[in-house]
Amino acid sequence: MSPRISTPQRSVPAASTGQSLGGLHPEVLRQLDRLRGLVPDDFAPRDSWTVATPVGELRLPAEIQALLSINWPEAHVLLDEDDSGPVEFPMMLEVDEQDGPWGRAWLFIGMTSTQFYWLVDLDDAGTGDPPVYVIDHDWYDDGEEEFPKPIPLSTRLADLTAVPPPSPEDLFPRACALGDLTVVQEALTAAPALGPLNDSGLTPMHLAVIGRSADVVRALAEAGAAPGAALHETCRIPWTYRHPQGHCPDFGELNAGTTPLHLALAPYLRVMSGPDIAPDVIEALLAAGADPNATDEHGRTPLHDAATCVGPHALEAMRLLVETGGDPHARIEDPNQLRYPVRSHTPLAIAQELGRTEVADLLKNATGPP
Repeated sequence: MSPRISTPQRSVPAASTGQSLGGLHPEVLRQLDRLRGLVPDDFAPRDSWTVATPVGELRLPAEIQALLSINWPEAHVLLDEDDSGPVEFPMMLEVDEQDGPWGRAWLFIGMTSTQFYWLVDLDDAGTGDPPVYVIDHDWYDDGEEEFPKPIPLSTRLADLTAVPPPSPEDLFPRACALGDLTVVQEALTAAPALGPLNDSGLTPMHLAVIGRSADVVRALAEAGAAPGAALHETCRIPWTYRHPQGHCPDFGELNAGTTPLHLALAPYLRVMSGPDIAPDVIEALLAAGADPNATDEHGRTPLHDAATCVGPHALEAMRLLVETGGDPHARIEDPNQLRYPVRSHTPLAIAQELGRTEVADLLKNATGPP
């Protein structure tokens, strides 16, 4: 399946037109307006817009064309009712026969971050509020026999929230998270707060590491930011600090006690354009005084993370930590907190279990804390 997404250039708020664009139901239009959805003011359905379905090539109904023509503000994020992650809507994924022997005019029009698809039957279109089925991405492979009951699109949309645009107070931390040195330096001239941004203990230095910019890390350290700040509690990075096209999508939760050095070894907590591991960021943190043996609530140290890292910079990152006193015998309470399923509790034992010979040899010769 390959996505086809319409991105019109001229658009207005859907509900502001006073018309039922493309035959969409007024409640659908109201929900789109609430979510800041935009529909082209010159929208008109096209006879030539067709799609492959399990029952053959079909013309897209007008209301589905209107939905697929929605435009959103730049860096817009829709969240489901659990706020667990972004919802991709609208989208268009064709359904082929291998996706299930349903023999109906199926089309995927959305997907949640937990890989549940929004599915419509094109033959059901015409009410302006098409019934939407939500199925797991491997629903058919799991042998499910009972098909889920559909819920009107307007109800699905009512369960979504839109992340508000960044406020002026968000721009500095967001620039840190994107590694935007120019904006960060400009903001530093106004002496912004460099400590916790919220009750979780998250700081601009944590975000700078996500931005994978050693220059931003050094600029913050020179301005007085603590390189070893630790989270007070489990948290998620606020959506107003993230950019959906600029950051990797799977941020997840951060444990209490997480420091910027821990985040420097988290391959999915970074800007899309940055490397999984940036040794110059690790070096900048250590030079500023970050503790290579800092522990989170589970006893996890940066060395534990480094022992599970792979890629061209993994060994260099380990060497930097070892040279500054990283303890190869530090013990994590729960190895399940690491990225790979391991049974071992120390960085040295983890490297040996994973067959990482070079890393294990480096750790064998490490002296640990001074």
